Amino acid sequence: MSSITPNPSTTATAASGPPSLPDTIAILSEIWNTNADNPVILERIHAYVKTQLPQSIKNYQTAHAERETRKKSLELFADEFTESFLNRNKYFYSPSSELYFTYHNQVRYALINEDEIHHRILADITASDFLSAAAASTSTSTSIKYRIKNRIIKSIQSSRDILSSIPESRTIQHVIGLLYPALFHTRDHAKYFLTILGDVLLKKAAPLIYFVPTLAKEFIKDLGNECYALFGSTAGLFSTAFKFKYYEHQYKDCRLVDIRWGGGGGTQSSSSSSSSSLSSSAAAFMLHLSNIPELRTSIIDLFCVGAHYSHRFGSADDFLRLHCKTPEVGSHALFLRDRSETQIIDEFMNYATEPASSEHEISMTNMLYLWKMYLSEFRLPSVFFAATLRAKLSASTAASSATSDSIPNRTSKYLPVVSQFRQFWSEFCFTDDREIELEIDELSTLFNEYTASAAGMPVVSDATLLGMLHHFYPDVIIEDDKYILNVGCKLWNKPAEINDYLEQFKQLCVTNHHSFPQPLYNAYEYYCGRCYSSAKRRIISKRYFEKYFMEEYSDYIDENGMITIKWWSADADADADDDYGVDIDAADAAIVS
Repeated sequence: MSSITPNPSTTATAASGPPSLPDTIAILSEIWNTNADNPVILERIHAYVKTQLPQSIKNYQTAHAERETRKKSLELFADEFTESFLNRNKYFYSPSSELYFTYHNQVRYALINEDEIHHRILADITASDFLSAAAASTSTSTSIKYRIKNRIIKSIQSSRDILSSIPESRTIQHVIGLLYPALFHTRDHAKYFLTILGDVLLKKAAPLIYFVPTLAKEFIKDLGNECYALFGSTAGLFSTAFKFKYYEHQYKDCRLVDIRWGGGGGTQSSSSSSSSSLSSSAAAFMLHLSNIPELRTSIIDLFCVGAHYSHRFGSADDFLRLHCKTPEVGSHALFLRDRSETQIIDEFMNYATEPASSEHEISMTNMLYLWKMYLSEFRLPSVFFAATLRAKLSASTAASSATSDSIPNRTSKYLPVVSQFRQFWSEFCFTDDREIELEIDELSTLFNEYTASAAGMPVVSDATLLGMLHHFYPDVIIEDDKYILNVGCKLWNKPAEINDYLEQFKQLCVTNHHSFPQPLYNAYEYYCGRCYSSAKRRIISKRYFEKYFMEEYSDYIDENGMITIKWWSADADADADDDYGVDIDAADAAIVS
């Protein structure tokens, strides 16, 4: 058998691009010349080129165009289906553990088997009318299905990292509700802990060390085990980041985590150290993840919210610096970072010797007991060994004057704040059934503005105000520890403010010939826009705005939340401003003055 040697010119042409006209003519000429001595073949070639070849080319062009059109349609369908499926179904993936997750109803995260995702994808594709019409055959349809399925799976694996997901507000509030007040004294304590968890998960925590009370030791270990099982993170991440005893660590790298089983706090009794120890042991026995079933079933939510907070706030330290509204969270967490050994000893001496006088002496044994009480009161790890502490206390006493242990009695630092708030409440706050509610956050803002001019007055947190309300005004109804029902403040006449902006909104709609009815949301959006443009300090919440309109103008809103056209034609004589009689600008001026 003779071998066929390719034409060098033809090979070069094919390699360099589509054939040229001269090349094509050369090929035809070669065929023609080869058969020049056979008239029958020449006639056949001539007839084929003249009649059959054009039709064959036309048929090929038509078929090719149909294939390209079908290919583009299927590609477009694949793109649109992939995007639609991923938007409709919140699936995520952990590259380290190779596990898949679903965000069920955008409320709870849960594990999901990869086969379940495959089944859901194929079922949705099968239900598509477009695919059955576009696919040429059953085998083609099956091939397209699996190509789309593989594309979606690959997209989930490459772009849907579970630790980069953004939880909905409902999920975040649910997780915070599981931590506060059960394990943390305030919501900000819980947020700080969640951000720490996120830093550890995302390997951002090093070289910081977080000291956790011994009672939470098993709880932290349980979290580490769950983290490893879900995300493949090494157990060493938790054991490196969380410590339970101080051992010659650098103060600048130390942070404190204030976990209180049962949400309790306050001063620990100094009557019996043995009973205190027993109480701590009992708490440590109970503080296992298995003993908090609701938290255990929401463990994926816990980690996802933690990772989200780490992304959102930057780091746990940045949360304390830029986002924390509760000063005690930062002051406790950064206690060691912000102090030297000498400062800690000095503060302890001032705290522990407060009731003593120059006629009394405190033995070293008693001083060591006071040191333990001091650590318990301020929830601190013991940063000195017993011998070291003895030496430092002796050195501090020897360097001082004879009356250094005598410290006069002091009043509570919280009393001025309480007095100011009670005066503020009696002068500016009132109970009225016509009032809807005043948010704790709004009350703290108003009160802090009121006390801004008072020298040495600290910023009061929402939690502090909530505690004072519960204690001094038990008859006041507070919903969800956030909304003070049927209470108003003369420094902020919210009904009058709403009515003022509603009138402006009404005039704007009429002037601009807007269509009717209008969603109530549009009225609130207009209000917010005006507030933003004027840099208004306080903005009424959407919840209050809508509640007020639905109560005061119930005849002008339908079941779909739309303001009916009757509102624009209604008599404006019933303006609620007259019922309250407080000018908005005057109220603002009162706070400033």
